[in-house]
Amino acid sequence: MNPTLHYLIKETALRWRTRPSSPLARAVLTFTLAATAGGFLVGFSASAKALRLQLARFGFETLAIRIIGAENATSPTTAISPDHWAAPLAPDGQVIILQQAPILPTTPWGHTATVFVTPWPVLAGLSRSVQSPPAILLTNDWPAGKTMPFTLRDGTEISAVALPAEGPWKTLIEGDALLIPPEFVPAPPPKGAVEVVLFTPKNPENLESWVTAIKRHFAAENRPLPVLQDPSPLRKALAELERGQSLWRRAILGLLGTGVILIFTAIGILEQQEMRFAQALLRSLGIPRCVLWLANLVENLLLANLALTGALLAVDWGAGRILAHLPAFGSATDVGVDLQSFYFLALVVNIGVLNSLFPLRKALLKPIGFLLS
Repeated sequence: MNPTLHYLIKETALRWRTRPSSPLARAVLTFTLAATAGGFLVGFSASAKALRLQLARFGFETLAIRIIGAENATSPTTAISPDHWAAPLAPDGQVIILQQAPILPTTPWGHTATVFVTPWPVLAGLSRSVQSPPAILLTNDWPAGKTMPFTLRDGTEISAVALPAEGPWKTLIEGDALLIPPEFVPAPPPKGAVEVVLFTPKNPENLESWVTAIKRHFAAENRPLPVLQDPSPLRKALAELERGQSLWRRAILGLLGTGVILIFTAIGILEQQEMRFAQALLRSLGIPRCVLWLANLVENLLLANLALTGALLAVDWGAGRILAHLPAFGSATDVGVDLQSFYFLALVVNIGVLNSLFPLRKALLKPIGFLLS
């Protein structure tokens, strides 16, 4: 090992043992500031993600259109007929047409579900059985694949396979939804069926414009306006929340960066006052100015970045354990400081390190005798 490097390492180790407050001040301050900022960032991220997941449970990207009192309810024997009013929506997204039937099926233990008469092609797609798709119970309460027996009002018994609601089907879940083919509807057909159209556009950001277009269509045909289950207001509220959180994240990162730079600069000035005689001695022994400055740079970069990494790892570890015990955040425990925020934190911490070495650079440019005076 180079003698100069060996001597600088020993001098640094001796200084850390005799004056531990200097390296500890940098490490503890960096750790504290980074952990505080990281905690706020993780909290913002977790709250937004938890809200998005909660909204997604109710069909966050699907528009549900209910036509009450339709004179000629469409018989759902095909996915969608060309002359149906919703047929023009199909090229721009997924359209599912159902009939909500006023039937109240029950299980032997009194469990009920809302019945939706469903086209065979749709049932086949859900059950992945083209030949004989069974009735399907969309539920969040029963295990997937469990067979559930139901009895209709006329005594007809139906066995339904429980499946979790996914995609547009989440819009139907207000309890449990029982999807049955047209052949299972008891005779005579019940009156008061409600046509339900589930429309999931290819671009969910256009939901609001589709709502306006549907209202205009019904108004132009002098038909009563349908009942629209429109997620657009919730999507707007979530977007506003995320924009507000983005501003707060920038503000927190900016304050952290300013604090780190100012604190590190102050520490650098104080250290320079304490170490000027030791630096003069090292220079008198023939150690070049640039080597002294680089040695201090490496030392401070090592301390600051280890503290930064430790702080963010501690935040991620703590967030995973704390959020797991909160019901609202149980599904958002994988959040952490995003990569962009990490880069910004690393940037401001290392700028603070460089700023703290400006007093040393200024002192190293002066003659040795001036430092000792």
